[in-house]
Amino acid sequence: MNLDQLADRLKRRGCRDVWYFHTDHFEPWSVRIDEASARAVDRMAAQARGSSYGRRLSLFYAVFIPFHLDVGGTAGDRVPGDAIVFGGRSENQEALARDAIRPLVAADAHEMHLHVHHEFWTRNQGNYPRAIWQWVNAHGSPEDDARRLDLHFRLCKEAIARETGAPFDRWGFVHGNWALNGSDSDICEIDDEISIVMRNGGIGDFTFPAGRGHCDPKLETPFACLPVRQLRGYDRNEADPRPIAAGSRAMTQDRYFIWNSRIKHKFSSLDYFSAGARDLLKAPDEILGQWFDNSVALDGSLFIKTHAHSMNAAYRLGEPDGVIPHCYPDTVALFDGLARVCDRAGIALRLATVHEIVERWRDVDGAPKPAALAPAANIPPSPPDNALAHRLRGPFIADGGAAWRIGIPSAFHAVTDNDEDPARCPLRLLEDGNPLGPGHELHQHIRDEGGGRYSFWKSGLWFSTPDGSDPNTNGRAYIVDRGDSEGRR
Repeated sequence: MNLDQLADRLKRRGCRDVWYFHTDHFEPWSVRIDEASARAVDRMAAQARGSSYGRRLSLFYAVFIPFHLDVGGTAGDRVPGDAIVFGGRSENQEALARDAIRPLVAADAHEMHLHVHHEFWTRNQGNYPRAIWQWVNAHGSPEDDARRLDLHFRLCKEAIARETGAPFDRWGFVHGNWALNGSDSDICEIDDEISIVMRNGGIGDFTFPAGRGHCDPKLETPFACLPVRQLRGYDRNEADPRPIAAGSRAMTQDRYFIWNSRIKHKFSSLDYFSAGARDLLKAPDEILGQWFDNSVALDGSLFIKTHAHSMNAAYRLGEPDGVIPHCYPDTVALFDGLARVCDRAGIALRLATVHEIVERWRDVDGAPKPAALAPAANIPPSPPDNALAHRLRGPFIADGGAAWRIGIPSAFHAVTDNDEDPARCPLRLLEDGNPLGPGHELHQHIRDEGGGRYSFWKSGLWFSTPDGSDPNTNGRAYIVDRGDSEGRR
């Protein structure tokens, strides 16, 4: 399928922009926190920083909380009367985790969320040859499971706050092995899990589409439901699952937001350690077609979600040639193709995070928003994103010579330069707060001369960086605001 055919396929969705976001099952400490695993996090961060499409990841973090069996004891972090004890990280492990995790939020543009595997210390029908699992299934109760999970959430939040240096109050959730609210009895039998997530600050769920497809909700669109106490409660009539649409007012404070779509797991996964994923990534047109046809559309926007396990041991990030999924050549080609199709269709491509996705859906849904919370550690600071000041998120597309281009929000289109009035635009372009220019430049001048020249032309921006660097990787913030743009086109 050629570029024009894919662009036509995208345009048929009738959207003005595409929002891409990535939900990573971020498991850096699969075995322990040590020097090697901390270096692997540093390598992952450096590679993501240099990626046009992996620079703003939503990291669903599996926090390292050790646990052990202590029958008859009373000390340690445990549910009263329970034999499962959590905690016990050493001072060195605390320091290693802090030094590895804090820069992901403080220096890079990633968000922290929560990913929890609890199949070893809550009851289920799996078969895990561990003494803890055997004791839990022989002696535990539904109430013990719920209280244990509640305690684990608290310990995870406290650990993330220590590691990032700020409160961890608002977060999205991804369930380990996708078995949300007891949807797979081999993994989870907690029938009020959604309630536990909500009371600990969970703002929504990004578990789906699931690698275990039988866990996927019946509704193949984002929805909000009541947290009923039943296995697989999100699919029950009592949960009153309501699809979210313009003015639906479904995202009330007593309801849980769940992301789902017609896209299936294999078309969402970037995990090239799987032979099936590697084969599929060699057919980017097939993936793009699935994204364009089956991704969720809302209020003129198309939302494309991917996931991966970027810290999986198969990627060998402790070794010099280890590569995260977003830097795998076939994945890079896939996203370059997405950018080209969006450009050919005249549709803006945005990189987003989970918090931005949830806020976008809340705005369209129209239900009263929850009371404002203090800034959370998992939300990276960024300039205001509105009609008066907008941060360009990239990816920025090379346009020859020193020039780069990107689509801009439709709110700006009415004032950009055009054929009838090629020097009317009042918009400015700033790099890290410093105005660039001159503006209104001929695009060929931008390509030939660079030096910060730019042009807001119809639905896009053509620009150059002052030093000729790549705006996708130089770490600088590019802001559009309304000011007195000077210069010539």
